[in-house]
Amino acid sequence: MTNNLLSPSDVPVGIPLPWSIADSHGRLLLHKGYVIARQITVNSLFANCVCQILAEEDVDTTLVQSEVTSTRFPLDDLCDLSVRLKPCVDEPDAVRDFPATLLSLAAEFQRIVAMDTDLTMGSIFLDLSIEPRLKKILDVAIVCDVVASVMRMTAAARRTLTAAILTLDMGIDLPEVFAAQRLRQLGVTDSDWLNAVMQFHELRHDSQHPSGLGMDHLGLETRLIQLAYSYTDSLCNMQNNESMASYQLMRDIFRESGRSRDPVLGGYFIKALGSYPIGCRVELCNGEAGVVIRRTDNLNCPVVMVLTNAGKRKLRIPVKRDTGVVSYRIATLLSHRQYEPLDPYQLWGYLPFQAHG
Repeated sequence: MTNNLLSPSDVPVGIPLPWSIADSHGRLLLHKGYVIARQITVNSLFANCVCQILAEEDVDTTLVQSEVTSTRFPLDDLCDLSVRLKPCVDEPDAVRDFPATLLSLAAEFQRIVAMDTDLTMGSIFLDLSIEPRLKKILDVAIVCDVVASVMRMTAAARRTLTAAILTLDMGIDLPEVFAAQRLRQLGVTDSDWLNAVMQFHELRHDSQHPSGLGMDHLGLETRLIQLAYSYTDSLCNMQNNESMASYQLMRDIFRESGRSRDPVLGGYFIKALGSYPIGCRVELCNGEAGVVIRRTDNLNCPVVMVLTNAGKRKLRIPVKRDTGVVSYRIATLLSHRQYEPLDPYQLWGYLPFQAHG
């Protein structure tokens, strides 16, 4: 080791790093305490940049960054999936074995979410290279998959739910019955898939619930999709507001679930997603501001990556805060519109992958 410069042989594998690692410009790559599980991660790191030890006083070591075990950046895979999804939505008749193709995409989607659930949840707030209408249904699918997992829905049932969501946009201008008939023509026979699409379009075309039975007659999948749509719409609106107390967003969810007489489902949403959406900007009670990056066991106390100090000056190196600590409690949610776009590689610990993004 020469001065602070590192070589691959200097970096331990399988044990916590004894120091933080930065690139040649002093930008943080890996926190002290980070555990690199495989040598391939070290090789990838040094293939992309010159690495050096970062001075102890420049970083926060109160929290240990979790290991990134993937060899790919999950959001790259999500963008790739959107490219493969587009012809299924635009030209479904040209897709060979449409049901199997959609279920395959749904399974791939589940794999991506499982790679880093918090990151994929945070992607709802990110500007990705995905067509807006496809981004919307993928956002809804992310929320539904996370909530359905907490509800202990089986992987197969979640895959069918995701397939239904991915095909919602196909019949957006069709009456609900014809939307389901269109899927049958394409070979879809799964009743849960067909009913979810038909009932969702029923809601979209008549908010008074046409059958006269109210939302009580709707299946679990439809109620889940409907609430996920409302939730993602709320997140979009939240980005344009100046600020918003967290209880307002959760109250909106409960109001929506109450309207459908399904408070239990609203409760699952909060249990799965937490009080502060991953990816949202927040201000802490000490005046610092940053982004929620990870959930914790405490729904009200997520992990926040602080980007500006109490004097509103941008930090050269973001700092993690455990908002379970009284002095770091979250004070309010912030709008996104007056800030520069978020850097997911930096915020979620994927800087070694940035050169491939």
